[in-house]
Amino acid sequence: MKIRSWIIFKAWVDMITGLGFLLFPTQGIIIWGAETDPTAIAFARFFGQVMFLLGLMLWMLRNVHDARVHKAVASAVVVGDAVGFIITIRETLEGNINALGWAIAALFLVLVLGFGYILLRTPEPVTTP
Repeated sequence: MKIRSWIIFKAWVDMITGLGFLLFPTQGIIIWGAETDPTAIAFARFFGQVMFLLGLMLWMLRNVHDARVHKAVASAVVVGDAVGFIITIRETLEGNINALGWAIAALFLVLVLGFGYILLRTPEPVTTP
């Protein structure tokens, strides 16, 4: 798969997740098995905003053909989603997230592996003095 395909996939996942938490924060929290107090709902909306922003940024980068940008995007996704994977595993094991946590962890892992593969096979950008 090309990096453009991975960027589009992650953009859609992030924008859909973001819109879900923006428009339906209570339902989003309930799906995770968490409490729905007003503070949690506010944080769910902030989470939705950040996810939508990230997806929108990735969507806007989908047609960029610069190897340096590809390497930067892949690096950011690998680090960010690896952290997300670790957090999701930890919170699921501690019982703070219900069994849906395993599916989310799997999605994080797929994205880390996909973007990691792109990162490893993207040649170093050539710069001229």
